[in-house]
Amino acid sequence: RGGAARARAAAEEPGLLGSISTLHDQMVETLNPRVREERDLRELQQQVRSVQRDLTRAHARAHASEARLEATLQRLEQLQGAVQLSTIAGAAAAPLVEEAPPLEEAPRAGRPEPRA
Repeated sequence: RGGAARARAAAEEPGLLGSISTLHDQMVETLNPRVREERDLRELQQQVRSVQRDLTRAHARAHASEARLEATLQRLEQLQGAVQLSTIAGAAAAPLVEEAPPLEEAPRAGRPEPRA
């Protein structure tokens, strides 16, 4: 009989004989290389699906980070442009100060005026 048929029959048999039969079937399945390979394949497929889910989440996080970085760069460019405009406007609005010619000193009391 096949493993499934034995398991059904063991489930129907009462007590110790049913338990022994079930354990025997499980042991045969465990030791059978084909069954072990199928089980290993299923486990590997589950691991691959898990890694794919992790990769999808990481990919989404990377895209979100790229979008935030792009927004930050645009904001920095706006601020840089505003600072440059402010500097240019400030320079244009500042009055140009011309140097005044040196003042001639007025003669001081008690001091003779220099002669030219």
